[in-house]
Amino acid sequence: MVTMSAEHGAPPEIAVVDVGETSLTRARATRLAAQLGAPFLENADAAASWFLAVTADRVELRSGSSNAPGPVYAEFVAGAAGYARRRSAPQGLLVRTVKGRLSAPNVIDATAGLGRDAFRLAAAGCQVYAIERRPEIAALFEDGLRRAAEVPALQPVVERIRLTVADARSAIRARQVPADVIYLDPMYPLRKQSALVKKELRALRSVVGDDRDAEQLLAVARRAARLRVVVKRMRTAPCLVESPVRSTRDRTTRYDVYERS
Repeated sequence: MVTMSAEHGAPPEIAVVDVGETSLTRARATRLAAQLGAPFLENADAAASWFLAVTADRVELRSGSSNAPGPVYAEFVAGAAGYARRRSAPQGLLVRTVKGRLSAPNVIDATAGLGRDAFRLAAAGCQVYAIERRPEIAALFEDGLRRAAEVPALQPVVERIRLTVADARSAIRARQVPADVIYLDPMYPLRKQSALVKKELRALRSVVGDDRDAEQLLAVARRAARLRVVVKRMRTAPCLVESPVRSTRDRTTRYDVYERS
């Protein structure tokens, strides 16, 4: 379940819409709207540019704009994330950089978003404390976890993830047990990528905006992590701050590693 915090600030006016048009989807949509403190609408035509659509299968972030990307949702069972989990999560560059020689580290994912990286880390044995500042995005993440938990083989992975909605700087300071590793994936400029990533980034940027406090968050994380902080960047992007102790790279992505300060 998502833990809500009063410190995440006022969410944008994003309504919840029942598009499944059944008694079950209506009940789920009204509960979600109450959880988020968001308007509940029965008709998507009355929604603002972005809204959460409750379908028979899942919760989606949608836009009524004619040139908007398609629906965005968290998916851990099928699709690209499911394939990565089945084929390469234990050996992937993200997992190797975060875990190092640790078998089951405690990891804070301080910029959880839709949860793809958090889920990959949990699938590789990490205990993950995922923090997302926007309650609408956390609702998508939670819905993905709900559906993943329906698959018996994935239940242990879901149980290794705790998701909370909060400002990550405050949440990290408030933890009494320090994490071994803190992971950051701040929003960075768009570039030509796969259609899926472009779609997700466009939607998330519209709702979340830029991570203008990323340097502050890194400073907090370096004081709190027991071992290291890992920052995800595009391969050619400048470092968030100078002097990482090392970096690992693949074709499109770079992970900068910082020691605690």
